[in-house]
Amino acid sequence: MMSTKTGYKQLMKNRINPAELQVPNCTAVHLWTVVRHGTRYPSKQAIKLMNGELKQLRVKILEAVEEGHSSLCEGDIEELKKWKLDVEEEQAKLLHPEGEEEMVLLGERWLARLPVLLNSYQEDKFRLRSTNTQRSQQSGQSFTTGLWTRLVGRKVKWEQVMVPHDPIIRFYKLCNRWKSEVKKNPESMKERHTFEQSQVVKEMRLNMTTFLGLDRSSPLTMSDLDIMYVMCNFDLAWQPSKHSSWCGMFSTFQLELMEYREELEYFWMDGPGYPVTGQQACVLARDMVDTFRNISMGMEKNGTFYFTHSGTILKFLTFLRVDQDKSSMRSENWREMEGRRWRTSSLGPFGANVAFVLQKCEEEEGDKMKVGLWVNEVLTIIPGCGEVWCGLDEFLEIFPEIDNCDFDDICEDETGEHIEL
Repeated sequence: MMSTKTGYKQLMKNRINPAELQVPNCTAVHLWTVVRHGTRYPSKQAIKLMNGELKQLRVKILEAVEEGHSSLCEGDIEELKKWKLDVEEEQAKLLHPEGEEEMVLLGERWLARLPVLLNSYQEDKFRLRSTNTQRSQQSGQSFTTGLWTRLVGRKVKWEQVMVPHDPIIRFYKLCNRWKSEVKKNPESMKERHTFEQSQVVKEMRLNMTTFLGLDRSSPLTMSDLDIMYVMCNFDLAWQPSKHSSWCGMFSTFQLELMEYREELEYFWMDGPGYPVTGQQACVLARDMVDTFRNISMGMEKNGTFYFTHSGTILKFLTFLRVDQDKSSMRSENWREMEGRRWRTSSLGPFGANVAFVLQKCEEEEGDKMKVGLWVNEVLTIIPGCGEVWCGLDEFLEIFPEIDNCDFDDICEDETGEHIEL
């Protein structure tokens, strides 16, 4: 329920260690994967609020405890008394040690699935690329440590970082139409803002004010709830096995409301809300298809590893039509959407990853190339394909927009501006 700030270990906690991937009459010939960086530190603005308003709020909450007004349980009270934050603004958005570990373990698990394909590093067999951020670059280094040990990981060759933005793995930063029609469009935030003013959210603010024993004449603001929720997110992401006193201030229902508020932004900004959002991700799909075609024609490459951000993952999943619902997320239909499939906590957490494995399969009519899709390490039926392993030709029939991908045409805004790739 922590939206895009869910730690990857929270997603993995009930999973068993993977076994070697074995498909009858098939041999894995390539792993293509795009990975969001691991758990990071908060933004500079969030760190400022945590060290300012949040610490002041903690004092007020503990004063209400001393006065006997609070309904917080003893465990949360003791945790809150001990709670301290040692994070400075200079650390903003850097990869957290927990994020490094997430990536090491992710690399180890892919090696367990595909030991023959990934067993040893050879420069000409692997393609590695990252965006121009410390959190993505360090995530990639940690991933290669999990795959091939720290000693080998230090020696791997990385493609040159593209500045200011990578046209393949951070394409949306170069898409003028998406920026003007979605990112900078006030309508994209309308549903979230409307939800914040709804009766159910107003009641939540008042109920939490009462629960914490604070003054009902000046109830907790949306900003108060927001920084409390963000602190809860990061507490859990940084220390997945430890309880967070900030999370303990919310009921399960209230956490679901806070998650829905977040999702109303991501659905319209990075998800299925506007057609252009997913359409532009065809450049990433085309990169994957081009790689697979080259391999089917004899090129020997074992792996493609890209390290990027949540915006890329969510738009790519939108392009692939993964976990889409019949209804759009709106401020007034939150009850109807409680069982929704499009949920960023499970689709776009820290460390989120989308992988395609190409298999060469022996069939009566000859060899056939098949692809399988993993979403956060779960083998997922490709939308529109009737089976888990989809023929490469069938995949392209389902997604004709890959071969027809014209980023300039998709991203040209109404002023006629576009960016040459």
